[in-house]
Amino acid sequence: MRYWGFSGIRCGEEFVLPFTIYLRNENDEVTISSIDIADTFEHGRVTMQYQHRPLLPGEVVGVQLSIHVDRSCPSGEYPFAIVFQATGHEVK
Repeated sequence: MRYWGFSGIRCGEEFVLPFTIYLRNENDEVTISSIDIADTFEHGRVTMQYQHRPLLPGEVVGVQLSIHVDRSCPSGEYPFAIVFQATGHEVK
């Protein structure tokens, strides 16, 4: 799975930002049945909203993220990384 459309968030103040990113199923043999955020790191947290439906091979879906950056985050640093976890099954 590949994602894009997410950049430019740095530490410095507390804020909440809605972002839309795009996820693509790049596996020709697997249909993705669920996508979750597995982990975020350091100085923030992320919530994700998307329409839960299978993501077929080659298909792209937009995912809405709400990003919360803690005030304690050292200025100028990137506050976190996002790890996505996907489960699926073989295409028949």
